[in-house]
Amino acid sequence: MVTNLPGEYFSAEEEYHKAKSPEEKIRALKKMLSLIPKHKGTEKLVAQIRRKISLLKEEGKRKKRGRKGIKKEGEARVVLFGTPNSGKSFLLNSLTGKNVPSTPKPFETQKPEVGMIDYEGIKIQLIELPSVFPGYGRKRGKEMSILYSSDLVVILGDEEFCLKEMEGLDRPFIVLRDFSKAKERIWKALGFVKVYPKPIGKKPEKAMALRKGATVKEAGEKIHKDFVENFRFAKLWRKGKVKKVGLNYVLEDGDVIEFHTS
Repeated sequence: MVTNLPGEYFSAEEEYHKAKSPEEKIRALKKMLSLIPKHKGTEKLVAQIRRKISLLKEEGKRKKRGRKGIKKEGEARVVLFGTPNSGKSFLLNSLTGKNVPSTPKPFETQKPEVGMIDYEGIKIQLIELPSVFPGYGRKRGKEMSILYSSDLVVILGDEEFCLKEMEGLDRPFIVLRDFSKAKERIWKALGFVKVYPKPIGKKPEKAMALRKGATVKEAGEKIHKDFVENFRFAKLWRKGKVKKVGLNYVLEDGDVIEFHTS
């Protein structure tokens, strides 16, 4: 950790984390770069920031050229990133029902493979990337942009090697060695809660995913804007009890919610 960074650097870093568009992120990163004292102790940090800028610029170029990438679908994008023969294809097949060849042959997967996890009715996009090799981050721009757009990276195989190739990508990740609870670990790491919308006088519908800490208002906005604009109250079922709640009420995993409007 670099200890002699000026206060302005941390303000710029906060701007970067709050930025929504690639252009805003690049501006914040360049500002951070200009504020870093240049000496031996900051070389690694400078390299990481330059790499982030490079990835963001490459992503922008692809969009301008109109190249079609992999469309983001479902509630989240999870990427399998690992060394050869670490079980990436096997895991993709077992979680999504795909039939990608899974053999002992190294580097069998030559392009990103896409499937969809069904977690209690909630869809999560799962992408397997080709196996990691030395220099992957420099030579696999398309794959690195997929990593950059992910909500979670699942590391398989040599953890240290994979993290080295991911250096500069500030994405959440887990290291997976036991595949038996893979779906549950992925769900937990994504930080979602399951909430069940219930039409008035009917049974609850399929669960929808919301971020932990989400409110009744956020649930309503996800279902239909009228639920918020014409909101009177919501009826909430939790652990066998029912009560009336307002828009700012924080939801928990397993809640059933029924909107009442004017």
